[in-house]
Amino acid sequence: MPIITLPLDQVVQRGNSLRSMLKCVSRHKEGPAFKRQRTPTQDLVIGFFDIDPLDNDYTEWRFKTRCPNLLALYYERWQQDRESAGDLWYLDRIYFHLYTVNHQDGPSEYIALHCEPNNPEMDTIYKLSPHLHFKASPDPLPKAHFALNVGHLGAVLRSPIELTSAITQAIELLRIEVLDRICPPPPPETEEMPTQRRKRRQHLTSSSR
Repeated sequence: MPIITLPLDQVVQRGNSLRSMLKCVSRHKEGPAFKRQRTPTQDLVIGFFDIDPLDNDYTEWRFKTRCPNLLALYYERWQQDRESAGDLWYLDRIYFHLYTVNHQDGPSEYIALHCEPNNPEMDTIYKLSPHLHFKASPDPLPKAHFALNVGHLGAVLRSPIELTSAITQAIELLRIEVLDRICPPPPPETEEMPTQRRKRRQHLTSSSR
């Protein structure tokens, strides 16, 4: 029996909440654009981009991150549960990728975050859990599954809400530990404390006499 299921209308509505989730890595403060697409097998895909897609291959859609030399991909693929009594759909996969930009050779895979909770080939808990692949590392690391939620996997796979929360945390982790290290954000502006403002006014007043 499939896990992580939703009625079709709720799957369709996920786009805006996912867009909000991706704001932390997107170059645009509103997050990347998205669209829904049916595959030839009638799966439903929600994919993101801000670089106009040249075709309908959602695995090639990209959006810009706030690091000029990193692009990203995010899509979800949902499949209809034809054995359910209602119109239920189950999550086939979530893919989030970061790519380094090389103007001579084009984008190259850097890090991948995957989750395939209903894939029968996912034969270990490391594969069922949201997991990372370090694509730019030497073998065997690119194909190794670095699971993020093994200690509480049952809770993470209990519902779409819990899984989406885990994916949000994983993307935030990559934002802090990867993007922020490559492109450090500017320091936050600090408001002067009242004492500092008072001393500053006193200094300006005495200087003008």
